[in-house]
Amino acid sequence: MHLWSRYGERRVSFAIGEAERAKEETEGVPLGQLDHDCHERQLHHLEELATGAEKELSAWRDWAPVAAIEDVERRLHLLMSSKNKLRRDRDAEIGKARKATEEEDRARRTTAERERQRAEEEERARRAQLILAQQAEI
Repeated sequence: MHLWSRYGERRVSFAIGEAERAKEETEGVPLGQLDHDCHERQLHHLEELATGAEKELSAWRDWAPVAAIEDVERRLHLLMSSKNKLRRDRDAEIGKARKATEEEDRARRTTAERERQRAEEEERARRAQLILAQQAEI
């Protein structure tokens, strides 16, 4: 118990605190304002910090009181749940962006196809007028 209160508690508290700050930073930035690679790096960093906190707790588990272990485990559980929610939100945002891009591409192709068809119709009409003009001269 003495080792825990002198060394372990600070180390574990620091590790979990760093992970919680990383979670708050990641949650604080709207997905639309981040590129998806940046958000993925933030999620990965959060995961590394949470894993580090788990390892730190594991190293000190034998000296920590049960209440402290339960508290840290609860905080780690909340962190991992938040990280998973952030990842799901990011994946949903990527899906929306991909769908919007596909719809824009489809609209561009449709517009380009209409313009091509209109140009072909104009060319046919011009040729028909040319043929009529040539026949009128004969």
